[in-house]
Amino acid sequence: QLQQRGHEIVVLAPDASLYIRDGPFYTLK
Repeated sequence: QLQQRGHEIVVLAPDASLYIRDGPFYTLK
């Protein structure tokens, strides 16, 4: 379920995909 949510975030914010991948956003969601 976490992986699916991460994919949705990347699609919604492809520009922030780098931040989410190497940021605390991934753990927050």
